Amino acid sequence: MPRTRVVLVRPETAANVGSVARAMRNAGLAELTLVAPGDWRRTDAWRSAWKAHEVLESAREVASLGDAVGDAAYVAALSGRPAEGPGLDVRAMAAEIAALPAGATAALVFGPETSGLAGDELALCGRQVFIPSHPDQPSLNLAQAVMVTAYEVFRAEPRVEPALPALATHDEKEATLARLRAGLGLRGPRGARALETWRRLLHRVDLAPRELRLLDHLARRLKEGPRASDPEPSAPARPAPPAPNPADAFEDVRDEPGGFSLPALKWRELLFTGVLVERDGAFERDPARPAPPFRRGELFPPGARFRAERLDARMRVTRLD
Repeated sequence: MPRTRVVLVRPETAANVGSVARAMRNAGLAELTLVAPGDWRRTDAWRSAWKAHEVLESAREVASLGDAVGDAAYVAALSGRPAEGPGLDVRAMAAEIAALPAGATAALVFGPETSGLAGDELALCGRQVFIPSHPDQPSLNLAQAVMVTAYEVFRAEPRVEPALPALATHDEKEATLARLRAGLGLRGPRGARALETWRRLLHRVDLAPRELRLLDHLARRLKEGPRASDPEPSAPARPAPPAPNPADAFEDVRDEPGGFSLPALKWRELLFTGVLVERDGAFERDPARPAPPFRRGELFPPGARFRAERLDARMRVTRLD
């Protein structure tokens, strides 16, 4: 399968970068390149990339569009501007990407939110692609455009269809009909008409052998009639809801011997946004970066040094001074 890379040129909003990462993850894409992104490692990027934080953490920053697409065999610019040459529908673009040889790289290039790609940037890309939309509102938000494009690429990928289950044969259905006739007591002309209704139903529907056995079981029980030994079925008891777990991995901050712990995902956010910086084997607070909110007061005062170690789904933090 070809590799598909999303390239954002000068994205203006950190939250949009996070939303793009989430949209990429929805479509199975993982490679994100940012061209001159500015200050994007912010809390709003992290929070909007729900369950796609690995995409943000592995994102590559480059200085120019040429650096972002230099190794790509297929480069497509997504733009709402009229194309000087033939424009390509996003669905047709996805089909072209799916036909690329295995190992080739395709780059999907998106411009800044307010201005889009410049003319020289469009010229650098091999294809100019548009997303059809209603003329009353032709523009899409950046993350929306990435979602539509990535989804079309996802749908265009060739897939191995799962093996279909075996189906009951005509003779097996006829055998079940005979048991239903006996179990339901279908006799005479009226019974024959009812049996024909059952026959049309069973032969019209694709049934797996296991499903047909359920009807066989029903027919046998109908023929046997109710048994006095059969207990009245009781409604299954609903399990009690689990009690709150004080050791929940997503609890904000928890005291630990010699320090405190916090969720590993929140620790990754502190590193991603640059609130904590590793120096000489310890972590220090960068006072220039705003810290995400905690339920407790200031945990990482400027000037203090900290050590961190993994504790299941949490990180234990101890102060070194």
